[in-house]
Amino acid sequence: MKKIGLILLGAISAINIANAQSRNVEDSGPDHVIKTNVFPMLTGQIPFTNEYRLVYEQRTGQRTSVQLTGAYLGKSPFVGLFERYAINAIDEDLKLGVGGFRGQLAFKFYFLNKKPSLKGFYVAPNLSVAHAKITNKTNSDDYFKATYSSLSALAGYQFVIGKHFAVDVFTGIGVKYNHYGVNIPVEGSNFEFDRLNWVGPKFWLGFNMGYAF
Repeated sequence: MKKIGLILLGAISAINIANAQSRNVEDSGPDHVIKTNVFPMLTGQIPFTNEYRLVYEQRTGQRTSVQLTGAYLGKSPFVGLFERYAINAIDEDLKLGVGGFRGQLAFKFYFLNKKPSLKGFYVAPNLSVAHAKITNKTNSDDYFKATYSSLSALAGYQFVIGKHFAVDVFTGIGVKYNHYGVNIPVEGSNFEFDRLNWVGPKFWLGFNMGYAF
């Protein structure tokens, strides 16, 4: 009985070693990529904001992966200049507070890959939602808020230079919905911000870069 157990244990060990060797032979690239882009730290897609972005991609199959993007939307450095030279000329006590978030979900298909990898040409459906609120710090009841949502089809190419440096370049097209909310009383104005809410085309052109492993 002990001999049978030892034989089974040996067989299982051999199978595990063979599977590990097979995976090492088949794998031709990383399984994970962490990426970002420093340029949105200057200005974001929503007015007055900037974006601190973190992107995580994980391989889910030989030619597929899922990519999650999370970002904090803060005050663009250009807003400081606007406050100093434009707003303060009207009201020295007015200071803007800016905060929000952005989230994206993409399923990427590396349609030319013959081996498991997160590099090469890909196509991807992409869902994106961003929300930001701009307030008057001296009166938080006064605010301007915006929500941008979109559903798009992306196409791109991800380079993996050496073993770890990844660059993801992409473009795409889709449909977006921009929605605004305002609570800033303006005397003598009949302008309705609901007129700014609209559905229209969404165009993408961008890149991220980071660490592949």
